[in-house]
Amino acid sequence: MIRSAFIAVAQSLQAAAALSRFAWMQPWVSIVQIFVGALQAWILWRLTYFIFERNAQQKVSERQASWFHKVVIDPQVPALESFFLEIDAVLDVAATRCQQAKLSAQTAVFDEVSRKAIEDFTHTLITARRRLVDRLRVFDDGFADEIGDRFLALQDKVTEWFDQMRSKKAIQGTTSLSDSLNEAHNGIVRRLMEFEFTKWGSATKQVRWRRAFLLRD
Repeated sequence: MIRSAFIAVAQSLQAAAALSRFAWMQPWVSIVQIFVGALQAWILWRLTYFIFERNAQQKVSERQASWFHKVVIDPQVPALESFFLEIDAVLDVAATRCQQAKLSAQTAVFDEVSRKAIEDFTHTLITARRRLVDRLRVFDDGFADEIGDRFLALQDKVTEWFDQMRSKKAIQGTTSLSDSLNEAHNGIVRRLMEFEFTKWGSATKQVRWRRAFLLRD
């Protein structure tokens, strides 16, 4: 009985001695636990902030893309279609009259018809150009300038077309005006689409472009 008591006391003393050897580590363990807890809290906060910021940016992008459609695509793409159809018809009539005047060697008639056609075309083009470019400047000045330059390039092509017809002996060698108009129209609409998908990316996925316009063949 006494022996058992001595053994128990000895074991208790040994355990106390063992604990005393590691007692110095307790403050450090507490510090590490506090540090790990703080690190976990910081990581959780950063993750929450990142998700919130990403969602907020996505909402802003969606709103900007929506406004781009409301201000530019919805009103201006149909207006662009009407503009090209109108000038195509007007220039086709003028080109036919110029061809007839050239075949009959009526230089004065050719000059008058071509001059009037270019003046009317330029006036209509400037109006359409200003209407679209002014809307685009709300979103991007550089892109607005690019689209404006496309209109000016088309103006130069039309003027050059009549000049070539006047100077060439063979009318058949002249490029079709309709081809130049279609190329310019498709190029402008394609750049509008590329600009939106480049600038706002996935925020434009919900937009159905084919409902807004059809590229001309």
